[in-house]
Amino acid sequence: QGDLERRVPAEGSDTLAWLANEFNAMADSVSGLVGEVRNQRERLETVINSIDDGIVVLDAERKIVAANDAFLKRVGNSREQVIGCCCYELEPGACNLTDCPTLTCLRSGAHQVRICERKTDQDKVVWEEIHASPILDASGRLTQVVEVWRDISERRAAEAKLAESYRLASVGVLASGFSHEMNTPLATT
Repeated sequence: QGDLERRVPAEGSDTLAWLANEFNAMADSVSGLVGEVRNQRERLETVINSIDDGIVVLDAERKIVAANDAFLKRVGNSREQVIGCCCYELEPGACNLTDCPTLTCLRSGAHQVRICERKTDQDKVVWEEIHASPILDASGRLTQVVEVWRDISERRAAEAKLAESYRLASVGVLASGFSHEMNTPLATT
């Protein structure tokens, strides 16, 4: 009945005692495997929760199956509040159904990348890069999608500064060339 701690009394040397010993050995083996699976699961959860990017697993109806601590912090909810909810219910208005990476991934079966802008509760603009990747079962059928949310606000700000630097450098080169072209006819006179 699923109680892996119970053992069958194995007294005697008949067939029933041998069968009881076999059942007890099988229960010991299954208990060890269950313990190993539990340890592996805890180790995997520790690794996934140590990642700074938000990670969420969605089923075919876009209901949340699993989420790491960074994703929970991003949406401001507990694991109990999030598991089983549809992703678009967490932040109404934040989901763009016309360009949802998970919907596209579910339809196409291909990895999707999107960049979106959102405002935090403090009206701070945050840029996020979302990767939606398919999870396939053993037969190759798409069953779930894993989304990885990365805050790229600092990268966008650095790219904007770099673009401004290039623009100013181009203006400087243009001004230098213009000045040279203006001085050349004047120098010949």
